[in-house]
Amino acid sequence: MFKQYFLLFAIIFNLHALSLIYPTTQSIEDIDISEYLASEKLVGLRGYWDGEKLLDSNGLAYSVPKEFIKDFPPFELDGELYCHTRFDNIMKDVYSSKFNCVKLYVFEVPNQKGSLIDRLKVLDNYLKEHPNDNIVILKQKRFKDKSALMQYYNELIASGSRGIILHKIDENYTTTMGDVMIKLEPDYESYCILSNYIFDKDNNLKAYVCKFFLHNAVRGVRGKEQFQPFSESEKNYINIVIDNNIPQEYLQNPPSIGTKIRFSYKKLDDSAYPIDSKFLRFEAFY
Repeated sequence: MFKQYFLLFAIIFNLHALSLIYPTTQSIEDIDISEYLASEKLVGLRGYWDGEKLLDSNGLAYSVPKEFIKDFPPFELDGELYCHTRFDNIMKDVYSSKFNCVKLYVFEVPNQKGSLIDRLKVLDNYLKEHPNDNIVILKQKRFKDKSALMQYYNELIASGSRGIILHKIDENYTTTMGDVMIKLEPDYESYCILSNYIFDKDNNLKAYVCKFFLHNAVRGVRGKEQFQPFSESEKNYINIVIDNNIPQEYLQNPPSIGTKIRFSYKKLDDSAYPIDSKFLRFEAFY
């Protein structure tokens, strides 16, 4: 019982929280591409090896088979627990403590001296002496100009990727937010038809409920694994909630039922539900 309460207390107050670096979103027009390395943005679970234990982003230890972390280095690694499958399968593999599919894809070697290349070289040298199938150094590419970078980016997106991460080469290790790590992700757009409203307990409008038609979902998908087309016999729409980026004036004076709403999203889940959707504008009235 005490252990359960302590774990709950630790989660609430973030006692084990790690100081991790997270990518920011900003325009690449303002940066010198030659100062960065680019890698594919993986959609997995954060994995931080502290030299003894494999931790999640909250600093809590995963339950990991001993064979998985056998011969892991005595120094820190930061990366993504990932394998080429759907995210829900990754979660099942990790949280069931099986670790049959995932590997630790490393993008940073914290607290080592020198540039990013120098830090990754520390791990590369270690793996040459201690080969380990469960550790992968995430492939990094360097580009001379934005045109070459965007060609790489477009190729990844067309293959079903979520985007790329730019990591500044010559910076010493830091977890400070800024231009040290930048993410580039696509925004897909579609529309839905306003069908209902969501109010809070004080009767203030908080969100719109919309009918999102599945033929639009098909057009917004990249990659075969992410989404399989619906058959003609299945319901041709799903109800989604739009609650992000709605101007206050549209919450105070909402449009009528039947209004067409344009919104953006990052990807679709297996049921074609838009992830990270944001209100853009009203398009038309039915």
